[in-house]
Amino acid sequence: MILWIAHITIIGFFTFIIWVTLGAFKLKPFQQLILSLGILLLVNTTLEDISPLLNTITDFAAGGKKFEMPVQGEITKTYDPPHHHGIDIAIPEGTPIRAQADGKVIKAQWDNIYGQVVIVEYQNGLQALYAHNRDILVKEGYPVVKGTKIAYSGNTGRSTGPHLHYEIRIKGKAVNPFLHIK
Repeated sequence: MILWIAHITIIGFFTFIIWVTLGAFKLKPFQQLILSLGILLLVNTTLEDISPLLNTITDFAAGGKKFEMPVQGEITKTYDPPHHHGIDIAIPEGTPIRAQADGKVIKAQWDNIYGQVVIVEYQNGLQALYAHNRDILVKEGYPVVKGTKIAYSGNTGRSTGPHLHYEIRIKGKAVNPFLHIK
């Protein structure tokens, strides 16, 4: 907020000084141009400075923070309960899997269906499951920050090829991941 006030004050001050100077030289068309540019700068600065606040309000209104996609790749299978409780993203084996926010690892082990699986709990009981990994790089109880490498993708468990199976769970129950992805 203080940064926003400083930006508004500086832009307003210099716009006013230039506008008055141009008026003294009877350059009315340039005065209008400077006034228009000053207003555009004020609007742009305001939007840039308050965008984190706007994102927080939007995330709250949408029911929580929105994640980026966990990895970039082709979605080969979508959320389709009761048959499929997540999304499958085709990626080469060995692709780094990273935590999507600050949280805590609540599971990091072998599972007969998911293979090498990591579950990270984020805010408000929201959990992300990352499955079919080749290697797990974290242990249960580890805190993670956004961007921490937690695993390398693989083809373990009941898998038909290298991919990431990604689920979002709220209080242990799978929900549509697209509701929580930007």
